Amino acid sequence: MLLAEIHGHGIGEVERNEDYLTSAVFGHLRYVPPGIFWEEFFLRAKGLPGEEGEGTLAGYIAKRGPRISEFSTLEVHFWSSHPRFGQPDVLLHFVKAGARPVVVLIEVKLWSEKSGTGEDDQLVRYLRVLNDLSALVPSLPKNPTAALVYLTPRESVEEIRSTLACCKADVDPGLLFRVQWQDLLVAANRARPGADRVSELVLRDTSLLLGRRGLEYFNGFGEEPSLPFLGMDDGLFYRSEGLFEGFTQVEGLEFIRTRGFYGG
Repeated sequence: MLLAEIHGHGIGEVERNEDYLTSAVFGHLRYVPPGIFWEEFFLRAKGLPGEEGEGTLAGYIAKRGPRISEFSTLEVHFWSSHPRFGQPDVLLHFVKAGARPVVVLIEVKLWSEKSGTGEDDQLVRYLRVLNDLSALVPSLPKNPTAALVYLTPRESVEEIRSTLACCKADVDPGLLFRVQWQDLLVAANRARPGADRVSELVLRDTSLLLGRRGLEYFNGFGEEPSLPFLGMDDGLFYRSEGLFEGFTQVEGLEFIRTRGFYGG
């Protein structure tokens, strides 16, 4: 389905489906080893702004062991289930011989916001999962370096603040990071040079998919060479010698359809 959508043969019903995008993107990224892409991505996952700036997930991991790019193995699990606190969308499990493992839970949103309030706040519940990883299916090693990432298409700092306002002493707010789909696209493009052939293909296709969805930062206006050049008088509706006399029609200019999405 990822390739079909890249080439313009997607299914309209899935374009706003979080689960589809999650499986399409991370189902491919699971083939990218820890030494490629993941450091770039985690550098863009940030905590709340503070007096010393915004800490990154990459920095958080490096303070507790090897950098994420030094790990040897990555396992990716989808919708791992906890008996009390629910199902985070993605679980990343990084392994390196002789080092403390790293577990990163990712909660994915597309156009919706987090669910629940107060003690039922979705991110609060998933922070509590980090305190009880042994209850997850599949099982995980004991005492990993663990964190939760909130992945959205928008700045989510206010959602994060509302979550941390609900936290009690049993939850560590320093384990929660935020990142945008647009950051994932940037990280994928930056990681492509020097990547092996398979990883380069995965990162390229991931970037193309997110770009086709409009999940990219604004990078200037593009040029469409198929459109005709408009002269100075074409479409001009105000003239100094008179009042508005209506729009003019330019021969050869085809009807243009536009489509946009609103993120609520």
